[in-house]
Amino acid sequence: MSTSIVVQPSADLMPLVEQIRARTEQLFSEFLVDHGVAPHVEVDAHNWTTDKSTSETPELRWQVGMNLNMNYWLNGTAVGSSFPVCWERHVVREVDVKSFSGEEPTYPPELLGKFGPIEWEDCSVDVSQLECDRCETQKHYWSDERNAGSGLFASTGYGFVMAATAEDP
Repeated sequence: MSTSIVVQPSADLMPLVEQIRARTEQLFSEFLVDHGVAPHVEVDAHNWTTDKSTSETPELRWQVGMNLNMNYWLNGTAVGSSFPVCWERHVVREVDVKSFSGEEPTYPPELLGKFGPIEWEDCSVDVSQLECDRCETQKHYWSDERNAGSGLFASTGYGFVMAATAEDP
């Protein structure tokens, strides 16, 4: 079974990838130390589009559709990776508001041309109406999916990537 973490931003700001990488590394290290493990942890963010480590381009901001790979290293040994993605939110189209074969349409006609609503019932924390309203206006969101076959470090690392992304800049 795979699990996904989705982060809905409340501001139209794309963070620096290097900032997210460094914060992920910090959160990972603190977590291991808090649990009595003091290894050397490294997180490397690799941009597939440019085939470069983001440490080579520290000014790089996250972009919709950027092909990013977070690699996790423990004491110099590769122990896993994850693939966080910034997605563009779905804009409701004509086909989304039409009924096919007598079924209910996906969205009501008044949402045509607007962003599809965020499914807040999947949210794991209480979110104020003001925050919900802010998030509903944003054009993008982030997600990372943990593959059921990934190891312990990738399964933990992807959570720290999304935590770092969710923090206020």
